[in-house]
Amino acid sequence: MPGIFDANSPEPSRRVDLDDLLHRDAQADLERWLDETEEWLAADDERLAREGCPPEVAEALASVTGADDAPLTFRSLHDRVVRGTLTWDQFWQAPHHEADGMRVVAAVMRRADADIVATVADESEVEPDVRRARAEQVRAEVEAARREEGEDRR
Repeated sequence: MPGIFDANSPEPSRRVDLDDLLHRDAQADLERWLDETEEWLAADDERLAREGCPPEVAEALASVTGADDAPLTFRSLHDRVVRGTLTWDQFWQAPHHEADGMRVVAAVMRRADADIVATVADESEVEPDVRRARAEQVRAEVEAARREEGEDRR
């Protein structure tokens, strides 16, 4: 009778190790997730190559790396762009390939944050209707960027 355990029945010809099955399932899941992550990263790399470095980011990169008080690695990066041996597009696609490249990105992000704070402070002196309209415009831009990012991931 199926579904009834009979202790007198012969031992299965092949032993099943449940721990091994769980391990294989987990391994397969991890490999699938890694493959999906690699596909997503490749698609994002293609998007970055297609879109390039936004002009405002290139301007901020040039400003941060070309400052008189910038660290030597920052100035070296700036000099290579000025000499034409590197472009901001190339840097933006793989900042981690450059010495202190991620520090440069962090410095640009801090600068952008400071610019946003300054803009908000300036706008606080503007009429409430103008501030509301600007806030709605920024919300719409953020939503459009999120939708576009969601479409790129599909």
